Amino acid sequence: MSEILNELKEKVLTLSDEDRDKFLHYLQNPPEPNNKLKAAWDRYKRVIKGKEIEVFDVELKVDNSWGDSSSLSDYEFEKVIAVGVTKIVYHYEQGSYEGGGDALLYKDGKWYLASLSHCSCYGPMDHISFGTGHEDPMEWLKHSSAEYNKTIKILCEKAKEVTPDL
Repeated sequence: MSEILNELKEKVLTLSDEDRDKFLHYLQNPPEPNNKLKAAWDRYKRVIKGKEIEVFDVELKVDNSWGDSSSLSDYEFEKVIAVGVTKIVYHYEQGSYEGGGDALLYKDGKWYLASLSHCSCYGPMDHISFGTGHEDPMEWLKHSSAEYNKTIKILCEKAKEVTPDL
């Protein structure tokens, strides 16, 4: 990747006035992502400190929200990479001094359910623990309340979609 960036640094593009105006227009008014771009984003892999993790940020519409939908930082992902997580399917919302959400973490062939709720004293990944895990993420729907299932069902479905051999 750095080779490509170095190569691009050395090239100067000269645009016509019309092309420059189009370019600036789309920078300021980007179109909605199409299905191909959404699929590519879903496949996006992050590499943090030399380790790879697949990240799937899922948009949820829930009544009891913490605030605005938000993405977690690479700093938060470093914490779960350090303990062997290779995939994470999550939804997270950030409020003024707190945040919340849920995550399914894939480690050693099993999915673990974690709460991302936190206050300003600690971050969303600071209290992750690994108790019972399930090879099939849909198993979590059998072990959670009907009310909680409304929130995690979409996460479970996405996790199943990205799990090899299921």
